[in-house]
Amino acid sequence: MIHQYQLNGYNIVLDVASGGVHAVDEVAYDLIGLYEGHTREEALAEVLARHPEETTEDLSALYDEVTRLKEAGKLFAPDDYEKIAGSL
Repeated sequence: MIHQYQLNGYNIVLDVASGGVHAVDEVAYDLIGLYEGHTREEALAEVLARHPEETTEDLSALYDEVTRLKEAGKLFAPDDYEKIAGSL
């Protein structure tokens, strides 16, 4: 589970399950918010619409980096306690 918020000019993404804290730029912040629940193509198209100054190649590389962070368990990490939390 992630939480995203903006505070004092910073874009902060918390991954609760992994304990990861990520300070990101506006583009990464928007992409991370769209990453789950959208296809790659949908997410990239939406971010490109919000940030027309970015190139498709740069956004694709950013998407790949978010995917690497997910695969490394540093972003969108699974919640190991979710199953037992409901039984308490």
